[in-house]
Amino acid sequence: MIREPLPSRVVSEPGVLRSTVYASGNLGKNLLWHSVEVALLFVFTELLGLPPALAGTLILASLAIDATLDPVVGVLTERLRSPWGQYGPLLLVGSPLAALSFVGLFALPLLDVTNVAVIAGVLIVFRIGYTLIDIPHNAMLARISTRSERRSSIAILRFLFSSLAALTISVALGGIAVAPDRLSEWGLFWFACAAGVGSWLVLSLVWYACRPCDRPPAHSSGTLSLRQISRAIVGNRQFLLVVGIAAVGSLSLPLFAKSMLYYSRYLLNDVSLASYCLTAMVVGQLVALPWWMYVAKARENKVALRWAHVTLFGAAMLFLILPADERIAVALSFIVGAAASGVYSIIWAMIADCVERGQAVTGVRVEATLFALATLVQKSCIGIGAWLFGIGLSLAGHEPGAAATPALRHTIEAFGMGLPALGAVVCILLLRHFVVTHEDHARSLGVLNHSPAIDASLRIRSRRP
Repeated sequence: MIREPLPSRVVSEPGVLRSTVYASGNLGKNLLWHSVEVALLFVFTELLGLPPALAGTLILASLAIDATLDPVVGVLTERLRSPWGQYGPLLLVGSPLAALSFVGLFALPLLDVTNVAVIAGVLIVFRIGYTLIDIPHNAMLARISTRSERRSSIAILRFLFSSLAALTISVALGGIAVAPDRLSEWGLFWFACAAGVGSWLVLSLVWYACRPCDRPPAHSSGTLSLRQISRAIVGNRQFLLVVGIAAVGSLSLPLFAKSMLYYSRYLLNDVSLASYCLTAMVVGQLVALPWWMYVAKARENKVALRWAHVTLFGAAMLFLILPADERIAVALSFIVGAAASGVYSIIWAMIADCVERGQAVTGVRVEATLFALATLVQKSCIGIGAWLFGIGLSLAGHEPGAAATPALRHTIEAFGMGLPALGAVVCILLLRHFVVTHEDHARSLGVLNHSPAIDASLRIRSRRP
């Protein structure tokens, strides 16, 4: 517990408009990211005819390259200063690169490209572009607001825009399904063009609106050496705990959306039903957002995240117990979406709070690097999940268009519902050790504002490791 008194001066907060524009960056990012998460494995296996194991390996390898770039971009950003801000140059370069390569990915079926090297190259360029927009946008959450409660609200508002992107994608999937087992190549291409341009425009607006916040705080640590950054990360034990929770959630929960096209095709016998399930999931996200915002503010981020995982566990177990039915799948997808909105949003507010917590403990502020490492871990775990799912489909004897065998059905259920349920249990257990409350964060900020130099005598020591 932090015992130092709060300072008397009040830190100014940006307006609602700027916070909302910042949060809208998740719309721009997730038009790209969620499309890839939901549809890319399906496109690779069903439209390009790649073996599932190879398709999963390609996605994993691209995410591994992406993951190695995340900390590099984070460390370089700590030192970056330019007329366009600290994060602005990355957004301005990354947004067009990500948009154009995204269009290239979904043009592959239309162009009948099956060369693995070409597919891998386009996918890697997309990962690079996405990293350049994702790291600065995420890290900017620690700049937009300094209050823990306000960060929770902004993080959930970010997820509102993520949900709007997911809703757009789920509706679009229904529109481009030309048969129970096939998506339209032309439909995919035109959707990718619209999503790519929209993403580019939204992220350009985010950069323009958030320029006043794109500068280091007054109590930042200045230019840091790699050794200082490393020691600050290792000494921030609460951040390491949050990253562990994020890793488990990223490995397990995204498999639900990844498996839905397969679940609809092979268990419900109509791939277009995935659109209804994914739409129900997004509606559940939107409906639950005010609830998670209230719980995070009134009962702490930790409590809200725990309740979200409990809800996810219940819905995933019902998916396994109840028979495969269209109405049941849609109803349970709604509940999974309600849980996912809490899981995906609140974790970012907790990471942002760990920035000041770690600075008060170690005397060194690392901001972009913490978000970069969190992003690295999440992307890596998402990639590992996709790779394992692809391996599982191959071992179950998956063949595009063939009838579903019992082994294939069980594999889809195990990865799409069983692993999310198991991951929820692990996250609930890990959350018992998270101790950064709204009050603790306010006191950390009070120490930093009281003494920008952060004299050693003022550094906090956590009661728990």
